[in-house]
Amino acid sequence: EYGLFQMDKIKFWVEASDNDAPGGFKTSRTATITVNISSMTDHLLAQEEKEDDLMGQMQEFTEAYEQNQRDLENLRQQIMEDATNNLEQAQETEALKEQREKLSEQIQKIQEQFEELTDDVKTGSQMSDETKEMYEELQQLMKEIDDPEILKALEELQKGLENLDQNQVRDALQKMEFNEERFKERLNRTMELFKGLQMNAELERMSSILEDLAKREEALIGEELPDISEQTDRQSQIQEDLNSLNERLDRLPEKSPTKAQSQIEELKKETQRDIQEVDEKLTEDIQEMSEESANGDSESQQSDQQQSGNQQQNGQQQSGGQQSGGSGESSPKQQRREEIRDQLQEMQKRMQETQTAMSQKQIQVNKQALLGIMQYLLLLSDAQEDIVEQVGDVVQGSSAFIDIARNQRNITSSFSQITDSLYRVSTEIPSFPNRVNSRKAEVLKNLENSITLMAERDRNRAVAESRIAMGGINEIASLLADLLEQLDNSEGDGSGSGGMSAGQMMEQIQKMSGDQQQLNQQMQDMINDLQGERLMQGQMDRLDQMARQQNAIRRQLQELQQRGGFESGDQLLSELQRMGEQMEEAINDLRGGSVDRTLINRQQNILSRMLQAERALNEREQDEERRGKQPDDINRVSPSELTLESLREQIRRGLQESNETRFSEEYQQLIQKYFELLEEFERRRPAPNR
Repeated sequence: EYGLFQMDKIKFWVEASDNDAPGGFKTSRTATITVNISSMTDHLLAQEEKEDDLMGQMQEFTEAYEQNQRDLENLRQQIMEDATNNLEQAQETEALKEQREKLSEQIQKIQEQFEELTDDVKTGSQMSDETKEMYEELQQLMKEIDDPEILKALEELQKGLENLDQNQVRDALQKMEFNEERFKERLNRTMELFKGLQMNAELERMSSILEDLAKREEALIGEELPDISEQTDRQSQIQEDLNSLNERLDRLPEKSPTKAQSQIEELKKETQRDIQEVDEKLTEDIQEMSEESANGDSESQQSDQQQSGNQQQNGQQQSGGQQSGGSGESSPKQQRREEIRDQLQEMQKRMQETQTAMSQKQIQVNKQALLGIMQYLLLLSDAQEDIVEQVGDVVQGSSAFIDIARNQRNITSSFSQITDSLYRVSTEIPSFPNRVNSRKAEVLKNLENSITLMAERDRNRAVAESRIAMGGINEIASLLADLLEQLDNSEGDGSGSGGMSAGQMMEQIQKMSGDQQQLNQQMQDMINDLQGERLMQGQMDRLDQMARQQNAIRRQLQELQQRGGFESGDQLLSELQRMGEQMEEAINDLRGGSVDRTLINRQQNILSRMLQAERALNEREQDEERRGKQPDDINRVSPSELTLESLREQIRRGLQESNETRFSEEYQQLIQKYFELLEEFERRRPAPNR
């Protein structure tokens, strides 16, 4: 209604006059109130500040936790060295328990603040669905950090010390050691994932800021422009925000994992070079307008008007009533601003492409690492099954336990290597269940117990412990298989590279049209019910619900844009983008309680665009079907049988080529170990030792 832009200011005041005509009207005026129209950049910066504050709180919590760990270790040493000073040790345990309770309260506050941040991110439209999902997954991991079992173990330790019960003290210390290791693992993993999330979120925020700056520059291109003073203020604000973005680029490597440093440094270098060029053009534009303002008029505008008048006069002199070219070529100022806009858009595109490429590459590396670990676990499961059968066949107290225990120790060593690799992979994948890391610790404990029981030649208990370990290995492999399937599905739902088939796109847009039609009818019914009356609380709640429904449709639209495989400049993609902009306006109106005929007309326009997009998509699908052709006959030759030795040699050559392998040295060693174990099983299978 007022033609406002981001960063605009509204100043208003109220004047009131009395009706004292004989004595003269007396007027009173309030102070001037200024309302600043905030920009998306301000909102994104506020999000970043919350994120940085949370990371600082997490680091403070980690330091406090590590101090608690050192105090606990000192107490454990005192108990081991002096079992007579129980009263003083019980008092120290009470102090440690109080520290632990404060840590629990501290992590609870962090969880609540992160939940607020996640809600803020989810309700906004600047972050991708993938990043929003990462926030939700990290929010769940935050809730899983704390463990009430540690407090219970401290209470048991305190009771054992007070009651002089050494067995209870020993059991409590063992429980605490086991649970503290899991706690530390969960905390460190969450911190690592938080750092990765910060990098992704920062890239998306900077991309959104560049998009916002390009739109604000676009508003300064054309014929209907504000006065020179207003243009100068807007360009100065764009320049200020761009310089702020440049400073954030300097800090970006600090928020990025080590593995991403090279790509981030390259992106930073290219973007800062473009920012410098844009900054020079903005400075030139601002200086030119300042000179025009100082001269009291705008020479460029007069020149444009004179040029336009000459063209109109020339057009009237042409025969046949032929019209002139309108405003003719753009003025140097307009061309410069178009270049600024185009460079901002190019920077935004590069940032998006870099983030997508990094994300897709990491997903592939993680998937291959998980697949290798899962296959290795299945081999260990086979080996553990042999151990269970061998233990079951030997006689109680037999010397055969020595060889079996040696084999069990080899399996335990291999599984220990797997657990280290599993943890490192878990720091890369937010959806990686904490259950896997806790379960592997339990299995490792079962394997170590089975070795002890075999050394004691305790047949029955050794069989039971070995069988439990085998079941745990199988459970972990099953959890990894589920995770791989989940990653495959999420990759299939990935953005921008044809993740949807034509049929899926048609089904999606038809569903959106149906949902939009129902929502429009709800709005129309509500307007009919109002009949010009003021909104009541229940009606405001209905509007909030409608805003959420419209936001859900907008997210479906975003998914269609991301997964539709559209090329740049696609007309259908442009229509979808305009629909998204109209939906954002509708959501803001609904949340603000602005329900009028303008809103209904906009909603009908959205629905009309959807139906047009549906027809265009249907026509495109039919055109693609008509272009189909019969496939050529191809003679296919089946490859020769792939032996274990040839496969191993092929992979060994790949690992030796540094430009070919994408695996770290750790994973290369794991693959080598995998083939060594596989060959050992192949040699043993023809004549298994039972």
